[in-house]
Amino acid sequence: MEFENIFPTIIGKSQLKCPDDLYNTWINYIINLEKNEGIIRANKITSDNLTKEERLLDHYIFRDLKFLILKEVKKYVNKIDVPLEDFSISNSWGYVVGKDNYDGNYHRHDNSFISGVFYLTDGAPIEFLNPFNTTQIIKWATDIQENPSYFHRIAPFKGLLNLFPSSLVHRVTKHIEDNSRVCIAFNIFPKGYFGTSYGNFEI
Repeated sequence: MEFENIFPTIIGKSQLKCPDDLYNTWINYIINLEKNEGIIRANKITSDNLTKEERLLDHYIFRDLKFLILKEVKKYVNKIDVPLEDFSISNSWGYVVGKDNYDGNYHRHDNSFISGVFYLTDGAPIEFLNPFNTTQIIKWATDIQENPSYFHRIAPFKGLLNLFPSSLVHRVTKHIEDNSRVCIAFNIFPKGYFGTSYGNFEI
């Protein structure tokens, strides 16, 4: 039998070049923000710390970073052949993961089109689940950790930007380092004119 891999899920990866002193400024800003432990997001409870600030990239210290991210989003949108007129970062927040974090927080980002994460440090990989196995009505009693076809992991490093469809189910795996894993997560929503002659609208 022959197999064809049709309509693959495309994930964008870039290494952004930013001065080291900016990384230190960003990390200190996020860590010093008031945290809310045990916050409920996407119907999942996580023991990790997310900033209460959900417009993080609008702060002036992230101005240059936001510009770089939007530049990469344009490249990603072109690659997946989505004819967006325009788009904006609808929300963004800091995410600090400590040692021995809760790693069962599988989730996706609802009310969003494209999601992304920019890493200020290295740490535990992000794990994406195979869309075929997460959209079926039938569930198999299979330990996904024993079957690599069920997931794809990307190990973060300082300066890495990941972009992916917001519908893609993912989680942060177990962080085993003493130092915290710090990143900025965000969602992208399209702007402009949508639709054809029927059912069209503008945002």
